[in-house]
Amino acid sequence: ENNKTMDDIINSIQTLSVDKLTQLQTHLTQNWNNLLDLAKSHPTHQVVAEALDPAKHSLGIVHILGSKARVLEEADALTFFQKTRIFLLNCDAKQIQLSSELFVAICRKFTDCATMMGMSKMGLLPLQVAATKLLQDVEIKSPSPIDTDYLQLAILAGCYPQAAKHIKRLSPVLSIDPEHTHLTALDLLRFWYQAGIVYVGLKDFNLSYQCFMSCVTTPAKALSSVVVEAYKKAMLVSLLKNGQTPKIPNYTASAVSRWLKQENNCYYEICKFYGKDDVEGLQALLIQEQNELNKDKNLGLAKQVVDLLMKRRVARLSKCYKTLSLQDMTLKTGTKDIQQTENIIIDLIGRGELNASIDQQASLVYFGDDTVSCEKSVAEVNEAIGNIVSLSKRIEQLDIKFAKHPKFLKADSKHAQDFDDEADSVGGIGGMEMDGAAVAFVNGAYSNAN
Repeated sequence: ENNKTMDDIINSIQTLSVDKLTQLQTHLTQNWNNLLDLAKSHPTHQVVAEALDPAKHSLGIVHILGSKARVLEEADALTFFQKTRIFLLNCDAKQIQLSSELFVAICRKFTDCATMMGMSKMGLLPLQVAATKLLQDVEIKSPSPIDTDYLQLAILAGCYPQAAKHIKRLSPVLSIDPEHTHLTALDLLRFWYQAGIVYVGLKDFNLSYQCFMSCVTTPAKALSSVVVEAYKKAMLVSLLKNGQTPKIPNYTASAVSRWLKQENNCYYEICKFYGKDDVEGLQALLIQEQNELNKDKNLGLAKQVVDLLMKRRVARLSKCYKTLSLQDMTLKTGTKDIQQTENIIIDLIGRGELNASIDQQASLVYFGDDTVSCEKSVAEVNEAIGNIVSLSKRIEQLDIKFAKHPKFLKADSKHAQDFDDEADSVGGIGGMEMDGAAVAFVNGAYSNAN
């Protein structure tokens, strides 16, 4: 049994894949060590391509590629990537689910190869298909390790919109299913962390903050480096979102919250300078901590915090001045030069956050009076109210005019006589009865009216 050749294994796969998948799974599991030995010395990629069909023999290919992935050398990475890519796109969902743990391991090695060779974009569609097939016909909607791998490649490829759509398909994450997905705690932390990075790339700081904090508050017995990095980014994103330092939720694991409350890194200093509206101090801190921020890949976010603080200063100046030179604004906002000041103003105008215009020839900024548009709106509302009042008076005048018209009075008199005759025939008004509920309703309505 342990000395089977590759031909013997291929024959077993071809024979048992027809209607004996459980037997095939047992057979391949028993021959796992044999497969590992063959993977070291045999061109398994060629066998997969020539002798087996990805759709018909998916279970067998999972074991062959899985054994190769375990002993894969760098020289074989490209071939493994190419063959695995074809397999993931065409494999049968029911067969790969019989050996789902090995299937997940193949996808992880596929991701590693794509990352190493700079072929991240080519790996996206196969992983998306693989993630779907892993949970096909499974009722629980849960992230899987393959989803985490997909987000990794999407970030490397800069495909943030595609990644956001992938995350949305899994949202909201209400449960996880390690039994079917083989999701580990680290996989889940990485999923939330990478989802946060995706939304940072899309400038959606609200969703980004939610993802980073989901990572931070994931139940844990020990502190993870992923959680540490997620909270660093959450602090910067929170400032960009609403200008506030994030609060640590009560349900955060104690091992995590103890570290978060230490306040012994530059990110807490950034929050303090931001809270003091100290642009100069914040800029000096970024220069001082540039190496640390670069190592964490957070320098870009930190610079956005500085830019936001400058924009806040510009917005405040618009409330104090009607006209200001670009030179004076540069001095008051702490921007590095007039060009940066002008860019900030143009950006705020474009976003509709500032009513201003720039006279480049005179190098002046004219701030618009927001009260003008406000007064215009009030005038329009008053005009509309006046029209309604006029229409109401006109209707009242017409009502009086019709009430006094001879033809109306004559018709009304005839109608009243007919009504009296009908009332006499049924006992008059006194003959009408109302139940207690109707009386109570009328009384209540009357009381409310008065």
